[in-house]
Amino acid sequence: MTRQRFFNNPQFLAYARLLRQLHQLIRDGADESEEGEALRGRMDEPAEDLTPEEVNCLNAISADFYTLTDPTSRSQPGSPEMKDRLIEVSDAREIGDFAKALDLLRKNEASLDPAVVASWRGRIWSELGESQIAADFFQRASELTS
Repeated sequence: MTRQRFFNNPQFLAYARLLRQLHQLIRDGADESEEGEALRGRMDEPAEDLTPEEVNCLNAISADFYTLTDPTSRSQPGSPEMKDRLIEVSDAREIGDFAKALDLLRKNEASLDPAVVASWRGRIWSELGESQIAADFFQRASELTS
């Protein structure tokens, strides 16, 4: 199961947490600071034990973090296709295949409301027990709906 390979790996989660911090520095314009360089150095240790599949997943998660500040356009809400896509995301999440759920959101992001995507990312990370990452996405969903 994907969850076992990725999200139960402490090194994978450690890297994801550090990646979140790096993206916070990027948003603050401080990623090239001493703090940013030190953080990149701390990312080297967990990175050493990651498989190529895990690295690919983390690269995609990094792209997700960029959506926390990217300008967005709204999709047409309520389309039947949107509902079907979200059912697929929900099904993957319910069986614990969080990487697939996140991937499905990415693949269908252009046709989904950005606030809904952010909310679903928050739900997934919350279910994983990563409350800080979840909070970032819930905050973004809130910003997009106000």
